[in-house]
Amino acid sequence: TFLEIHRENGSPYDPDETYVINAQRVPAKVSSGYTTTSISLRYGDNASKIICNYKESTIREGSMVYVLDSSPECCCPPEYNNDQKTGHFRCPLNSYEDTAGPYAGSLHSLLHKTAFNSTANNYPYCPTVEDHADSVQCSQNDTASFGSGRVYNSKCPTVVHDDIQSTAYYTSPFLVGRAYTSMCFFWEACAGHPFRSGEYAEGLSFTSAVESMTTGCARGCGDSGCTEDTYFSFKGLIGRVTCIPTGEALCVKSDGKYDDNEKYYLVSFNGNRTSYPFRERDLALHQPQYNFQLWWVQRTRHNYIVQEKKGFRVSEPTCTFDSVNEQYFPYTIIDGDGKFVDTY
Repeated sequence: TFLEIHRENGSPYDPDETYVINAQRVPAKVSSGYTTTSISLRYGDNASKIICNYKESTIREGSMVYVLDSSPECCCPPEYNNDQKTGHFRCPLNSYEDTAGPYAGSLHSLLHKTAFNSTANNYPYCPTVEDHADSVQCSQNDTASFGSGRVYNSKCPTVVHDDIQSTAYYTSPFLVGRAYTSMCFFWEACAGHPFRSGEYAEGLSFTSAVESMTTGCARGCGDSGCTEDTYFSFKGLIGRVTCIPTGEALCVKSDGKYDDNEKYYLVSFNGNRTSYPFRERDLALHQPQYNFQLWWVQRTRHNYIVQEKKGFRVSEPTCTFDSVNEQYFPYTIIDGDGKFVDTY
């Protein structure tokens, strides 16, 4: 058993958060109550470097970012109703973590796979999709064609632009709304939010006359009751940056959906299984309350198993400034006289 110091999401100098800044073995095999020990704060076990009050100032690959309110908003078909067996749901499923679609991580452990197998036969069914893909499925209760009890699900159809009408609205057989004026930036099966301007509801908000409830998505009532299209957006969530555009390579392929005057980053909300594009102005660097983590790790012959993580903040000393790269090191350099180096 080891106590290890790590930097969540790493740093520009050590991008992988699994990099061990320092470690201390816990010699007691079996302990009851509390075990007292200490751990060095040296960076990389280098006597001339110690961890400091580190804070990143720019977004890089691996950074955690906050999605701002300017991010696109959508209206999707109504949520799946288990009583009526109708509505939409997202795939794949991660039963162990109770997540789905863009929030579902990979099934990387035995516990994940066991939980998945135990629920695989429960309706609605998620089809087998590529590990780096998400899917929006729609369930149908087709009693007219097949009689009572005939339910099935398939990929939700893409919204259609009604060119016949002068209004030219976007809709689909599964959407309640029939007067959406834009497409969804993230999902082909969803429409753009009626309160947002732009072809993909990525523009500024404005007042709309579309019939809506508090979410702004269309609502309709019939013989079986009232249903409402489902509001969807990533705004307010925290994700990990998986791609940053550079002069040599872009993160997205140029097509009609992307503005050539914007920079698009890729952000993941499921441990890098899938990523979604965001404009640079839709993201803000997320600064956690702590700047380092203490990991409780069981080092076995098979693998290193992280049992627990605990964040902590180093408030002093101030980090040494890297004059070459014009950013701070994640450590403070100590000179031969034992003094902290301001700039190196």
